[in-house]
Amino acid sequence: MSQVPSRASAAPRFRAGFTLVELLVVIGIIALLISILLPALSKARESANRTKCLTNIRQIVTAFIMYTNDNRGSFPFCALSAGRDEDWIWWQKARVAEIGQHGIGPFLNLSKNPKILICPSDALELRLRQNTAAVGPFNFSYSLNNMMTSQIPGSGANGGASHGGLGSNSATGAEQSWVARKLAQVRRSADKILVFEEDERTIDDGNGSLYCIPGKLDILNLLALRHDSTKRRSPDLPPGPAGPIPNADGKGVVGFCDGHADFIDRKHAHTKNNAAPNED
Repeated sequence: MSQVPSRASAAPRFRAGFTLVELLVVIGIIALLISILLPALSKARESANRTKCLTNIRQIVTAFIMYTNDNRGSFPFCALSAGRDEDWIWWQKARVAEIGQHGIGPFLNLSKNPKILICPSDALELRLRQNTAAVGPFNFSYSLNNMMTSQIPGSGANGGASHGGLGSNSATGAEQSWVARKLAQVRRSADKILVFEEDERTIDDGNGSLYCIPGKLDILNLLALRHDSTKRRSPDLPPGPAGPIPNADGKGVVGFCDGHADFIDRKHAHTKNNAAPNED
């Protein structure tokens, strides 16, 4: 009768491991896959951010329309650094705690959800323009087209010499007629921009100058290109409205007076046809 060898006396078995070459090959394959997938993931994330931004601005425009319905058709003020009771948003340091109680705040429930005013792709730390410490920074992404406001430029208590719409200079007489105080004064509302996402190089308050009267006014606030991967980084700004629009074919998010939002290029956003309530 043969004796079965004990487990202790059985020949040892060795498990083969990975060689260094095999490990390097696996690491190389993983690195290649990551390099292929990262751009696609980044593009998908930015596409989701753009959709979120479009949703934000669509809700903001709807809130403006609701505001006009409650105020005899009138638009709110531009929300400059001075801070006025009729501003569309209370963003200044002394007033931001009451953001949900004034302007379009009640219609968006901003007391509980102020993030609707911030684009998920907006890096606030990249802002080039800052207000004084007393006023505080403008920590939101969207600006009101200052041709759609009850804050008439150069009109004393409503505007002041430099706190109306249309730019930084005083505008009187014929220039005031460019501004629509009421929604009903806007012609072709489906083509007229009410709110837009502003570039971090120009934004410093809620007052956005998309178009300047040639030879009269000097401030231009650029449409942001955060969701346009080919044009996201703009060159230096032009010296004024007389200069060419940088990256004119780059696209950004805007909301129109009829309530819809879209992704359009700068060369259309910064034109009289799309910015002025009545281009005639």
